[in-house]
Amino acid sequence: MSKMPLEFEGDTEKTYDALISIIENNQGRLAPIIVGCDELRLRERVIERYEREAKVVKIRPYRIWLGSEPSVRAGLDKLVSREEYLQAGGEAVFTVLWADTLLRVKLRAEDEQSELEKFFGYLQWTREGLRSFPFPIVLWVSIRMLREMGRRAPDFWSWRKASFQFGTEDERLAAISREPIEVSNVVQDYEFLPPLDELLQELKELHDRDLNSPNLLTLYSKIGKVYANRVESGEAKNLEFERSAAIEYFEKAIEGMRDIGENIGYASTLTHLGNFLISQSDFIKATEIFHTALEFAQANKFQSISAICFLGLGGIYGYLGDYKKAIDFYEKSLKINRDSNNQLNIGITLANLGSLYMRLKDHQKAIDYYSQAIEIQKMIGDRRVEAGTLCGLGSCYCSIGQHEKAISLLEQALPIHREFKDRSFEANSLRHLGFSYNAIGNPKKAFDYGKEALDISRTIGDRRGEALSFFFMAQALAKLDRSFEALQTYQKAQTIFEEIPIDYAVKQCKDAIRQLNQIIPAQSVSKANPTPEIPKRQSKKKSMSRDEKVFFGFMAGITIALLIWWLTKR
Repeated sequence: MSKMPLEFEGDTEKTYDALISIIENNQGRLAPIIVGCDELRLRERVIERYEREAKVVKIRPYRIWLGSEPSVRAGLDKLVSREEYLQAGGEAVFTVLWADTLLRVKLRAEDEQSELEKFFGYLQWTREGLRSFPFPIVLWVSIRMLREMGRRAPDFWSWRKASFQFGTEDERLAAISREPIEVSNVVQDYEFLPPLDELLQELKELHDRDLNSPNLLTLYSKIGKVYANRVESGEAKNLEFERSAAIEYFEKAIEGMRDIGENIGYASTLTHLGNFLISQSDFIKATEIFHTALEFAQANKFQSISAICFLGLGGIYGYLGDYKKAIDFYEKSLKINRDSNNQLNIGITLANLGSLYMRLKDHQKAIDYYSQAIEIQKMIGDRRVEAGTLCGLGSCYCSIGQHEKAISLLEQALPIHREFKDRSFEANSLRHLGFSYNAIGNPKKAFDYGKEALDISRTIGDRRGEALSFFFMAQALAKLDRSFEALQTYQKAQTIFEEIPIDYAVKQCKDAIRQLNQIIPAQSVSKANPTPEIPKRQSKKKSMSRDEKVFFGFMAGITIALLIWWLTKR
């Protein structure tokens, strides 16, 4: 589109360019675009400008105003039914307004829902019906509604082509701070994104048209997130390729954003890369990435991104067994989130602190932190994050021997993990279910749970999870009196822990192997731990059993007696 006068300043102009590009490039297909803005004058200026520019390139603009029955689909149906141009497939852009004027309270006692509840309900349950509208649809909402949408209308949110925010830098930072991220064993990033093929097609079109477009960097970041999500959800068709692709696209976005001074995007994308590296057990590189992001965020006074970095670093040092440093990072994150009243990330951080105190065997403190986290997560209605915390709390009850309670909590969490495709948490719940069943005398079921967790961890590239699964499986095998197999399985866990590396876990494996060596017969131990030296020829001879030795000794005695008798008779 050709540029029009009255351009905006700085980041507002960049955001506008991205919005107008999506409107232009998505004619002929459904493209829900969600825009948050609390400044009404700025909102009207943006709308007037893209409507004016749309007309220049023969894209007709239409507006829909939501009322007391706030259905986007109903408004579209009504408009299209009376416009032959739209019925014939003409190019258009729809602007949907007044969503932020909807009442949050019920006007009458007999009302089942408020206007706002109806709005989110219509969005959530009529998503499929929007397929018949192959147009860009720009839905304008308040900043608060933008932050709520992923939770209250997740299906619609998952179909969005893009979401933007116009306003002050503080507002944009606040939105970033509410993005859930994966740290420790509590929660995964679940930003919803367009399908990969759509993003790659959009990237190709933009490459063909303008290699210097700043929108390329946004696409690189989104494609990196999609590849990362595919790996972490177990949907990657080629794990190694898609893992490398995620890292490559993140790094392209980071490099480009740094070069053009897109400071918030640069710092935020660093944290996405860091979280993905954590999920792939690359703790050394993840640590470097988070320290880089933290230094940049602090230099630019990006408090919310600093909180995300502290959260990520706390997770890494918790995994590596440096609990004192991990707690310090979590408490710094907690302070920032409390200062900004970010309830979601307060709950996440409290749950992670619970995980650390569990590992420090301060179980009462761990349970207190987990309980506080669950209370917050129930209040904000986030089942997915709550399931992650239930998993952690279940693990805590495992560690203090309350296995029936642990099983109850873990079995509550497991179907929610599966519903949201949280494969890492699914595997974690399975492992701890196995641990509890092993403890109450069902090692066969424990082994089966460990094997299921192992398959998931391998599918999503989680090396730490793979090693933990081997460790839990080895415990079950030892209980099943399959000591030699248990020994081999502990050795597999040890090898992976050494590669990551997680030193304290290596020590745990060595201790378990040492205990097994004390109960396995020497013959089995020699087979399980062959020496690297070339064996002597006689070592290949089969050793005799005790009964065989007695039999052959008896026969040798008879032979010698007969020989003496024969010699005396000569």
